[in-house]
Amino acid sequence: MGTTTVAFRGKAQCRATSPSSTENSSECSSPQQETLWEDLPDTLQDCVLARLPLRDLFRCRVVCKRWDAKILCPKFQKTFDEVLSRVSPCPLVLSYSGGDIVAAFEPELNCWKRLPSVAFCGGGSKYTRIRAGAGGLLCLIKRHIYDDASSSDSSDEDEEEEEEDSIVVCNPLTKSWKVLPPTKNKFDEIHVAHMVLDEHTKVYQIILAGVQHGVSDTISEIYDSVSNSWRSEDSRLPPNTELATCQRYSSAVCDGILYCVAWDLGNKGAGVISYNIKSGVFNDFVYRTPGPQCLQVVDCDEKVFIVVNSNLILELQPATQTWQTVAKMPQQVLAGCSGEMFPCKCVATRDSILHFPGNNPCREIVVYSIKRGVWSSLHNYHPYYTLPIASFPFKPTLGVPV
Repeated sequence: MGTTTVAFRGKAQCRATSPSSTENSSECSSPQQETLWEDLPDTLQDCVLARLPLRDLFRCRVVCKRWDAKILCPKFQKTFDEVLSRVSPCPLVLSYSGGDIVAAFEPELNCWKRLPSVAFCGGGSKYTRIRAGAGGLLCLIKRHIYDDASSSDSSDEDEEEEEEDSIVVCNPLTKSWKVLPPTKNKFDEIHVAHMVLDEHTKVYQIILAGVQHGVSDTISEIYDSVSNSWRSEDSRLPPNTELATCQRYSSAVCDGILYCVAWDLGNKGAGVISYNIKSGVFNDFVYRTPGPQCLQVVDCDEKVFIVVNSNLILELQPATQTWQTVAKMPQQVLAGCSGEMFPCKCVATRDSILHFPGNNPCREIVVYSIKRGVWSSLHNYHPYYTLPIASFPFKPTLGVPV
């Protein structure tokens, strides 16, 4: 198999000989070089591999069965997650096409990177969408749509009951995945999809809310990874309220409450309503705008924020359920973005809110640091500007099972 290059960030490179290597090479002809990797303690081998770029790490899995087992073992997964949290503390921002990841933006390095495909679990279909994610896991929803022409050709006796939409949870790094049990109700349209993961127990939940065909009332279902089942809730919205679609608008969770964007049909404006995950009940608006405005809801450092029209940031005060103005984009930053930031997609990382401009590859990515209270711009060409940006951050991990 030859040699595998192990690259450190900003450090010199070293070469490690594959345990199964039988090829003769001028670079590795010395017995000392051939046994260099074998002489390293297991803990040091793990530290070296954990610092590989993601795509190179998974190339190492095909070196031999022993390396594949090492990378997938719990001990290395723990080392990898610890190293990644120090080297790259900011989660990645995904750019995707249909149900397949195309690339991810790494704020710390201000660069776009290609990521492994999720086609292994059915992603890549034009009817599949990445709808939610948390803790290194992704939730994909595949809609089963049939052409009228193909369905009319089938005879009555060959007709079968229409297949339900399938929901898949996967870890793109380990290529592990599972198809979830079908929901108790058949959603005609899903307006809200949100995933929550407990980093200590690795237990996750998926919250879906939407409507059934021919039914005006909103329904919600919550999946629990422990019981591997859905529970259905008859979730009635406040009068004259309609949920905004999750493909364009984000949602956030804090202390068991889900916050999502909704339309106030009575006042012809937008707002944010809350949903109690435990009881499965929607509450009234916790924020309203006087007219049609662009809202994004994000959670950052266990706090919930609303971004209004891409440049005004409000923070939720949980005790009073009121919103406090945190920051407004300075004119000099706004001027550097060609004078406007609408429309954009806002994504929160560990301690920052990133504004991704749409429809222009050369416009800047604007970052607001919650911790430092500072606005900044990232001068970065966006090669995937025609593709949607996921409304949730993605933190690669090996240690979260599906």
